[in-house]
Amino acid sequence: MRVLNKMIATNRTLLKNKKAMPISIAFFVLATFVLAATAIVALNFRGLDINEQVTSGIDLEKAYSRAEILNYYLRDVASGITSKDNPVGDFQAGLSRYRNKEGQIIPLDLRLVESQIDEQHIGIENGNKLAVNFDISILETTQFKDVTKGGLNKVNYTYVFSYSKIVA
Repeated sequence: MRVLNKMIATNRTLLKNKKAMPISIAFFVLATFVLAATAIVALNFRGLDINEQVTSGIDLEKAYSRAEILNYYLRDVASGITSKDNPVGDFQAGLSRYRNKEGQIIPLDLRLVESQIDEQHIGIENGNKLAVNFDISILETTQFKDVTKGGLNKVNYTYVFSYSKIVA
């Protein structure tokens, strides 16, 4: 009881004396200022590194988007193969739908596949199962402002396309 009365008296004294403040609050405020100053100084010196990481993320997202577009066109061409007699020829015929008058493939990323069209990547398995497999390397490059660290950011993403269906 005596301890409780002493605590109540101490609290009344603190409430009457407006200048009194617990020392823990003062240390907390001081530590907050030190932490904020340290963070500002660290971000000032390392700001470029954070910018490079954000740029890499954007480049990776661009590579993923290109892979999805490529996936759409490859599935469209591969689904047009209907016979097991000449799957490579059928694939090339389906790819010719995307050529312009000069003979160039319009979706630029489909040009990455053009060199891989052969019996090793397109074939018939188990008598009636069409298998189409490609390994496509998508390179996304961005040049950023600070040339002191090279000024070039590269993301190389390998996309593996695999398609199979039963053909007659």
